[in-house]
Amino acid sequence: MHCKVNGVWKNLRYRILTIDNQTYILDMGHFFWKFFFPFFFWMFPNKVYQVNNQEIIEELKVPDPGRMKTDPKEIAAGLIVGLSANSIWLLGYYFNLPGTPLFNTIIVLIAFFLVLLGFFYINKRCQKSIYQVAHLKQYAMTRLWIRPPSYKNVFHILFMYLSFIGLIVLFCYQYIRFPNALYLLAGILFLLFLLSLSFITVPVGNTTVKFKGDKKAAS
Repeated sequence: MHCKVNGVWKNLRYRILTIDNQTYILDMGHFFWKFFFPFFFWMFPNKVYQVNNQEIIEELKVPDPGRMKTDPKEIAAGLIVGLSANSIWLLGYYFNLPGTPLFNTIIVLIAFFLVLLGFFYINKRCQKSIYQVAHLKQYAMTRLWIRPPSYKNVFHILFMYLSFIGLIVLFCYQYIRFPNALYLLAGILFLLFLLSLSFITVPVGNTTVKFKGDKKAAS
């Protein structure tokens, strides 16, 4: 089935799907593990909520000045995660001396954990933001498969995915062997690129979808 995909204002987690004049909101962040394997967005069915209220859809597309205010809690949490990650980076820098592989591995794991924590926090904030406009769980839910727009898109994402994994492994291995902060920083950056890769599996534009069981109603 033909599907038109639109983005949500300042919210990477959700997409607005228009299928046969019906509007659905796709939740890409419901299963956090899909961010590690972006191809699963195509291989497994995804949750969508049927929201045909055009006022809500337009509000999600166009910013509401009241929702654009920054939450102080969001700033505080972002600063804590940012400072913690920066502390790990500085720790790696000042320990740019021969150390045990175990110690260096622990630093890498802590740094990666903080990155995942920050990414998880952003994912939850995106959910909270959209629920201020529409509590999706009150709408009919169904599942559908999303097809990639083209084979070119598949090969493009596959190439980037394998490249990012290879670079993450390379820089982490280099840091464990030769503890230099630049290796750790590069590994963190490519981990962020890898996690963000899932957002382009469902790009804005036209694609095709298939409802699970060929049903449009919620199960």
